[in-house]
Amino acid sequence: KENIVAAVQNHLDQSKEILIQKVPSQLTVAPLAPPSSLSRFMSTVNTGTLYAEGEQLGAMAASATRDDIVVLDFGWPKYNKSTKSYGTLLFTGFGAGNTFASTTDIASAVQAFAQGYHDQIILNNNANNSKVVIAIGTNNKKGATSNHA
Repeated sequence: KENIVAAVQNHLDQSKEILIQKVPSQLTVAPLAPPSSLSRFMSTVNTGTLYAEGEQLGAMAASATRDDIVVLDFGWPKYNKSTKSYGTLLFTGFGAGNTFASTTDIASAVQAFAQGYHDQIILNNNANNSKVVIAIGTNNKKGATSNHA
């Protein structure tokens, strides 16, 4: 009986050595996932509305260090034949509606969003060094061309 116990103990000791040798001497911890951020399906290009939404994100960023990426999705690409301009059909309800927004209107709206974010950060002295990347999005449901860029 003692021989069996000794043999098992010997086997366990050898297994322990093998396991210890296979574990790296320095373990690293994976970085934390970034916090979630906002993305919006846009139903307007009203600069006052977009400014206020930018302020909201800026206020959140000012309260803690955070780097955000926000996607402002302006709907389906569209060419407006009457104005001869490219843009999108903005979202309404559960899909794209029939409100046309030109690329010029979209650019002004995005600029207002950025200004709202910036003004909130400046108001709070950007003590947390927060940053934002604003991505301007569309979808490709009805197709897109390089002219939509």
